[in-house]
Amino acid sequence: MEQNNCLGIYISKTGATAVLLSPNAAHPAVLGAFSIAGQTPEAAEGDQPQTATPLAQQLAARLASEGFRYGDVSVSVDCTLYTQHNLRSDFTEHRQIANTIMFDAEEALARDATEMALTFNVVGADDRGSRVTVFTADRAQLSTTLAELQSANLDPAAIEPDILCLARFLEHNFSRPKPVNPLFVVLAAPDSPGCYMIHPQAHHGPVVRSFIMGRSQNATAVLQREIPLTLAAMNLPESVNAVFIAAPTDAVDPQKIAETTGIDTQTIDLAAIAGQAADNVPPTGFAMACGAALAEVKHIRPNDFRRSFSPYQGKRLIMQKTLRAISIMATVSMIVIGAYMQLKVFRKQNYISQLEKNLVEDYRAVMYGADPPRSMPIPTRLQSEYTKVSKIRGGEIGDESSIPAKLTYMLEAINKTPVNIDLNVSNISLAGNRMNLRGDTNRRASTLTLFGALTGHNRLQKVSERLDQKGNRDVFSIDLELSKGGGAQ
Repeated sequence: MEQNNCLGIYISKTGATAVLLSPNAAHPAVLGAFSIAGQTPEAAEGDQPQTATPLAQQLAARLASEGFRYGDVSVSVDCTLYTQHNLRSDFTEHRQIANTIMFDAEEALARDATEMALTFNVVGADDRGSRVTVFTADRAQLSTTLAELQSANLDPAAIEPDILCLARFLEHNFSRPKPVNPLFVVLAAPDSPGCYMIHPQAHHGPVVRSFIMGRSQNATAVLQREIPLTLAAMNLPESVNAVFIAAPTDAVDPQKIAETTGIDTQTIDLAAIAGQAADNVPPTGFAMACGAALAEVKHIRPNDFRRSFSPYQGKRLIMQKTLRAISIMATVSMIVIGAYMQLKVFRKQNYISQLEKNLVEDYRAVMYGADPPRSMPIPTRLQSEYTKVSKIRGGEIGDESSIPAKLTYMLEAINKTPVNIDLNVSNISLAGNRMNLRGDTNRRASTLTLFGALTGHNRLQKVSERLDQKGNRDVFSIDLELSKGGGAQ
């Protein structure tokens, strides 16, 4: 579960803040937070700037020492690293806007698109298109920052403008009465010199503005001037009726601002809203880092600079490697299973072939060399022959067309002749349905009596006969065939 935690990082020119959130989308808990100071401009101009540790390496070392365990990483960059522009798109669908906004920005800003890292936030739509807030940053600078983070094993899923992360944090943590239509004003000092104005919306992204405020400037006087100008530029459908200012103690006078703007103004404690889990963490930096992590925890589509110059590939690469490994394993498994089954089939076929060969040889052995029948299975034919043999052995005739049956019929007919007939049988031939009996008797009358006995059998009928006389013996030859039915014996 620790690998599902989300890490949010806020990066400015003076340092960085990291916040670790639990993966519970409904109620993400802050598991840890810390802030580190980067190399100041004054230090960079010193005698040994080469000894300074890059901010990304400091972050990685601190994360390891704090024992943070996380999966997704999101980064929020300070307002000093990007600029904001209000443009109009001819489209209302997010995908169409994303595909064309770079060309709109290039034309409006008169700047080469290859030099820009860009993201956008849709703040309104009508029949003519959409009102879009476009954020542009120097692509080379963000590429360098991204490369440093990746070299420290911190590959962010998204890099967002800090003001949008701050708006997401306030939307998630600040509860306000429903009738209130607020404008949030956040002074980032001492995190950065930025001043942020945020108006949340229900159906579109927040309307935002950020600008740099010098440390020597009077914050109250600046806000008295900038709040009315900002509200006029926002062109909101409903008037703002409350201003909430998050600023260091004694930095602003809300009563003077209320008198100037005519809007109820009060201060809020950003640190109390954050409920910070660590000491010495600037509340504004904490809020921006937490807002960056909330996009991953709540599965919100981030306003990502990376999409315009270096789309995040981390999860995709992991998924591709996993799918590739699973595919290879599945392919190898299927090949092994297929080979195993093919081997079993081959062995079974050889076994069946050997059985069939042995069966043919045994059939020829018991059937006096006859070939197996093609019209019926060998076992069926053998069973039929076995039934016939069993009937014959049991005293039955069995198959009436068989040789034993034909001989039985002939012997039955001969046995019915009178005993005074002197009969010599010289040959009995059986061919198909025909039977031939040759022999001689003591006289012609005995021969005719024999013929009468043979033709009188209900299963025999005469086909032809031949009679001759040799010496004192009457020689005969009679051809018979099986009849389909006949009279009584």
